Amino acid sequence: MTPLHVRLAKRAAERKRYRRGHRTTTTTQRCSAAPLPSAAGSSSSAAPTTSSSRAAPTASSSNRAAPTATSRSSRSTATCTSPTIGTSIGTSAPTTTSPAATLAAATTTRMAPMAGTRPPSSKILFSRCYEAFKLFDDDIHHCFMDCIGFATSDEAWCQAQLGLNSGGLGLRSLSLHSSSAYIASVCSSGVVDSEDIHLTNAIDHFNSHVSPIEKLSVNSIISSPVSQKLLSSKVNDLCFQDLFDRSSPANKARLLSVSAPHATSWLSVIPSTSQGLHLDPIEFRVAVKWWLGLDTSQGSQCAFCPAHSLDPLGHHALTCKCGGDAVLRHNALRDTLVHFLHRAHASVQVEVGAGLFPDHSQSRPADILLQNWNLRRPVALDISVVSPLNPSTLAEAGATFGAVLEATGSRKHQANDEKCSALGWVSTPLAVDSYGAWG
Repeated sequence: MTPLHVRLAKRAAERKRYRRGHRTTTTTQRCSAAPLPSAAGSSSSAAPTTSSSRAAPTASSSNRAAPTATSRSSRSTATCTSPTIGTSIGTSAPTTTSPAATLAAATTTRMAPMAGTRPPSSKILFSRCYEAFKLFDDDIHHCFMDCIGFATSDEAWCQAQLGLNSGGLGLRSLSLHSSSAYIASVCSSGVVDSEDIHLTNAIDHFNSHVSPIEKLSVNSIISSPVSQKLLSSKVNDLCFQDLFDRSSPANKARLLSVSAPHATSWLSVIPSTSQGLHLDPIEFRVAVKWWLGLDTSQGSQCAFCPAHSLDPLGHHALTCKCGGDAVLRHNALRDTLVHFLHRAHASVQVEVGAGLFPDHSQSRPADILLQNWNLRRPVALDISVVSPLNPSTLAEAGATFGAVLEATGSRKHQANDEKCSALGWVSTPLAVDSYGAWG
């Protein structure tokens, strides 16, 4: 009779081999989520058979795998995401992630490993997974609309799929960026086969979504390996340029502003009610519609000046001089800057200058007067909030980023430099547009 310890050792070895084989099967099935399209365009063709059942699952298992993975991702995303920044559905307690960040994380962390996986025993057929990626993109789109509560146009969804640095919401398209993940995965493996048909297909797919100067070849990635971040940024740049080229002048000005450095910081900030970094559901929905260039007016009239109709992009609502809202927002920005200057133990005065000039004018070129700033001279900060959608400067704003901000700064220098010099101050305009781009 075999000793007990020998039988236990054999049983443990068998369980270990079983678990290793089960993991290999699971990984391969996930990578073969969608069936190979037939020549007629049908997606129900059977997968190619091999001698190993683990290496290539059958067509029936592939057809079952795709909706399961998609529905799991959709349920997870819908549970974590809410129209309120940092608030889970059905609760009012703030969390540490915003809906945009949660949904963006779902699109990348759930499916990026599948896009870049390259099993050693059975290489991915790129076209098979591509169909599943498009289905996943559609589910993310529908989930986003369900959470936000309104439908998006094709242009708005294209912007939402851009990265935050390009003024999007970071909901990257898996079908567009899957080739970037696959190519980067091959490069990181250190083994690049110039005759690998799947790598060739991925490179062709990548080249169809970038500008001609950014195209790759097998030889180029052999001589100079590339990262997924670099490749995705090239795809993202062409998507932004295509969206910009087919936009109206007003939307071009808007896209240049929302893609400015730090303009999308409000989407990635940690929500905190104690620090005033929290939006309720209605505020967040309106902010997202305004950010994506969707109609926020609904054909209504201005409540303070009924002679003016609200425009779809929200320009009049942000610049209307009636009612005092523009002044309140200006003062709120001023007080925020003063708060942080006080925390830095700086000597600060607010709204200084009235009656101090030789002509006894009541103008106040210093929204904030900061003592001992530049060579022990006080600096006068004059805050200006402008809209890039102003009809008088729309052509310049849509052609060159910062044109409106630069013009505002020049106008402030002309008005305040002489007065500030007479008092020994340094005049420093602070111009910011309504989308958060600073001059």
